[in-house]
Amino acid sequence: MPLHSPVLIYMNYTQALQYIEYINTLKGSVLGLDSIRALCDELNNPQDDLKFVHIAGTNGKGSTLAFTSTILTESGYRVGRYISPTIREYRERFQINGRMISQNLFTQLLEEVKNACDRMCEKGYEHPTAFEIETALAFLYFERKKCDIVVLETGMGGTDDATNIVKTTVLSILASISMDHMQFLGDTLDKITL
Repeated sequence: MPLHSPVLIYMNYTQALQYIEYINTLKGSVLGLDSIRALCDELNNPQDDLKFVHIAGTNGKGSTLAFTSTILTESGYRVGRYISPTIREYRERFQINGRMISQNLFTQLLEEVKNACDRMCEKGYEHPTAFEIETALAFLYFERKKCDIVVLETGMGGTDDATNIVKTTVLSILASISMDHMQFLGDTLDKITL
């Protein structure tokens, strides 16, 4: 599947997962916010219409996210939840009030994001990574479903993590930090924490 593949009008769920895997294999991890900014611009910046609880750290992000999103849901808020990696099912990454995105809606939104990626490439931008695509899809999903708040887990973390594009964070939580992803984030806890 070439990077600049033609627009897929009828992508099914299996093809959608294959597309994500293909991009992940091709691109891997690329630090920086230029690509995610350009992608979200192509999608009319859905993240700007949302409020976030942003969670970073080496250990404890998932538990902190689970506790926080459950408390907010039980308090009557419509809560988006974006996590990675997943445990059982890929669609766990995108949840509202504990319910995963449907296969059909995931596929529809991925087609929109894929088309935005293709437009970016036509303008001379680098193709976004799989994590950037997933992050933009999450923003689009939560904005369309009018979430009151999104509990957002960083990917690798650090200043250049794609989730750092958000400007409307109401609470930042830093879980425990350890020596992890040192080839990308640095070789000291101070560097990793940035």
